[in-house]
Amino acid sequence: MSGIRKKTIFCSFFTMLFLVCLFQGILSAQNYNFAAKWGSNLTSDGSFHGPWGVAVDSSGNVYVADYYNNRVQKFTSTGTFIAKWGSEGTGDGQFQSPRGVAVDSSGNVYVADSGNNRIQKFTSTGTFITKWGSSGTGDGQFYYPYGLAVDSSGDVYVADYGNNRIQKFTSTGTFITKWGSYGTGDGQFCHPQGLAVDSLGDVYAADTDNHRIQKFSSTGAFITKWGSLGTGDGQFSYPKGLAVDSSGDLYVVDRNNHRMQKFSSTGAFITKWGSYGTDDGQFYSPRGVAVDASGNVYVADSGNNRIQKFTSTGTFITKWGSDLASNGSFHLPWGVGVDSSRNMYGADTDNHRIQKFSSTGAFITKWGSLGTGDGQFQSPRGVAVDSSGNVYVADSGNNRIQKFTSTGTFIAKWGSYGTGDGQFYSPRGVAVDASGNVYVADSGNNRIQKFTSTGTFIAKWGSYGTGDGQFYSPRGVAVDASGNVYVADSGNNRIQKFTSTGTFIAKWGSYGTGDGQFYSPRGVAVDASGNVYVADSGNNRIQKFTSTGTFITKWGTNGTGDGEFWSPDGVAVDRGGNVYVADTDNYRMQKFSPTREILWRNTSNGQNLVWYMNGVVRTSTAYLTTVADQNWKMTGTGDFNGDGKPDILWRNTSSGQNLVWYMNGVVRTGSVYLTTVTSQAWKIVGTGDFNNDGKPDILWRNTSTGQNLVWYMNGVVRTGSVYLTTVTNQAWKIVGTGDFNSDGKPDILWRNTSNGQNLVWYMNGVVRTASASILTLADQNWKMIGTNDFNNDGRPDILWRNTSNGQNLVWYMNGVSRTGSVYLTTVTDQNWKMAGGQNNY
Repeated sequence: MSGIRKKTIFCSFFTMLFLVCLFQGILSAQNYNFAAKWGSNLTSDGSFHGPWGVAVDSSGNVYVADYYNNRVQKFTSTGTFIAKWGSEGTGDGQFQSPRGVAVDSSGNVYVADSGNNRIQKFTSTGTFITKWGSSGTGDGQFYYPYGLAVDSSGDVYVADYGNNRIQKFTSTGTFITKWGSYGTGDGQFCHPQGLAVDSLGDVYAADTDNHRIQKFSSTGAFITKWGSLGTGDGQFSYPKGLAVDSSGDLYVVDRNNHRMQKFSSTGAFITKWGSYGTDDGQFYSPRGVAVDASGNVYVADSGNNRIQKFTSTGTFITKWGSDLASNGSFHLPWGVGVDSSRNMYGADTDNHRIQKFSSTGAFITKWGSLGTGDGQFQSPRGVAVDSSGNVYVADSGNNRIQKFTSTGTFIAKWGSYGTGDGQFYSPRGVAVDASGNVYVADSGNNRIQKFTSTGTFIAKWGSYGTGDGQFYSPRGVAVDASGNVYVADSGNNRIQKFTSTGTFIAKWGSYGTGDGQFYSPRGVAVDASGNVYVADSGNNRIQKFTSTGTFITKWGTNGTGDGEFWSPDGVAVDRGGNVYVADTDNYRMQKFSPTREILWRNTSNGQNLVWYMNGVVRTSTAYLTTVADQNWKMTGTGDFNGDGKPDILWRNTSSGQNLVWYMNGVVRTGSVYLTTVTSQAWKIVGTGDFNNDGKPDILWRNTSTGQNLVWYMNGVVRTGSVYLTTVTNQAWKIVGTGDFNSDGKPDILWRNTSNGQNLVWYMNGVVRTASASILTLADQNWKMIGTNDFNNDGRPDILWRNTSNGQNLVWYMNGVSRTGSVYLTTVTDQNWKMAGGQNNY
């Protein structure tokens, strides 16, 4: 749903090819560093991430089981934060997905520590008292305990969700009795969740998946039941939490109907309130409820990450919890897109708006509100940006596409509910190609539709099924620079690749957790090198592939920390290779930057190593295979076997042999010799895609004649040779390539070893179109090594090494203008040479 590769990508296609894949002496990034995050704050005191159970003590203090934060929070009756306790874990006072919470007459707090299959008991301030339970089916064992209730005698009732029963214990955890089994009969359950006990000791159970309430005596004798699946009064859609007031009236959290219902003790309907939404008195998947001594009702409005307080008749009083609606906050963001300036657009789905940020997460603007008018949305999910900065939004609930300027001014719309051409049923993903054509993942209709930039229907393909070209709830769509279309076929747990007209090309993926397997993939994006990124939502990770589906790398696990995800739905890549992820259920965006890597060779002992870089900070070091023969020089890198990973190019300065090491990270997987060039006047001086075929070519310079030459390569096979302009002055050394004018083509970087001048040849393939000077550096101790994008801005920076004092330096560049300088770690041992650049001579 964040397939955001359009003409902007076309324009920077080879920029990224050189910035990420083809820099001399610098390996391509296959790992990603957490760079930034922004969005809703769900972890601060008083904020929530999926509040579940709620309870009130005799003093009116409110206790909340803060599910995803694995803690309990305590508040005054008006929402003032008092205390918190708990963290993720298995130790005393730690939790794994706490759900139910209850308070006895002495103020002791009981927590259903669901993931740990136990009950924990605390004082009112959070001091651990005791625990009981383990995973199993025996007495006192649990299979995901959910709801809790405590009677006037202090006995504790537990809704043993997975075992489909109720268990009763003393206040210290001694087993008393149990009742229930799986089924639909009286006294049977299908995943019971909520519990409540009235002043007479009668027990009410939310028989959740049977969509009913059951009432029992304190010993488990069946008394009565009411409810069925539906939306009418007294009907339910997955009832969750229960609470009983001092009059014996029962309050039921009717979760999927997003409302509260109130009944007499015998099940007679009294009243209801609430509907789906974020306003006061509205709910989004509420789960827990409690009633204080005054009859005030507290509802854990889980999907809105807040507590709402009402009178006994449903009049709204107050609320507190996480801020999900302010500028820069999100409420379940789905889609993400990036423009050519690296501004990021987030589809803030449940706030029904689009938000725009800088690449560092600074809020810029927003537009949209709930509605059907122009510029209004109903759960927008996909977002894409074209080369002119126009923003396309998949307005999912309104079954249409809307087009805006980059500042949110409405331009056009098209679509309506239906199955005809140009109609939609819950469109999710949207992408734009280099020609401005718009592709829509028409999820409910199991098809892709293609339109002009103004919404004129062009083509469609797909139907429901598992065959090639068929879909089961397609979510994300992306387009590469060649016009190939990638679809996240979510329900089939795979990626499918098509031509721009819908002809099937390839597919990969299946259900699972292994590399290249998926669990409900939703977002898909393509970088300028054609690599494919997939938001593997159910596995809480991002996976990266080549354009043919070969697995490259992955990152992410389930959680709320930096680099962890909770159901990520959207993914986008900017021109610098930075990856933006809509971390949906964490209500935030995360940004990741590719690891840059610097190759070193020791000219004394033959050792070879890699510096892994996070920007200009070395994060780790790894050794490669040692090559003792000093006739072999590392001369460059490139993906010579098309597996999406950088390989290493060598030249033997004695025999003239040329060699490629196929690499998987720092592991050599194979070696292949290229054509031998016995004349040692010919030096390999760089790599770059000079014929625009997506494969690395080899750049040569003759140190005798001044000739310059490109070998066109198909992997390790030379397919042709072309001479460039001759430069007879041997003081001029070619030291690398990079796209310095952002035209998507490799330019050539020179250094003069006599006067310290530095120069760029702007190239159109093998034709020099112009030259531009870079700042002179007269000190010849400084050797120019090559280029890489060290600040992830999509532009080549220049790497230097000082052969006198061992200092290493990066020039940050904006084209041929130096914008700053940063020193790297010094290496005084001059036996260590950075591979490439002037060290190729």
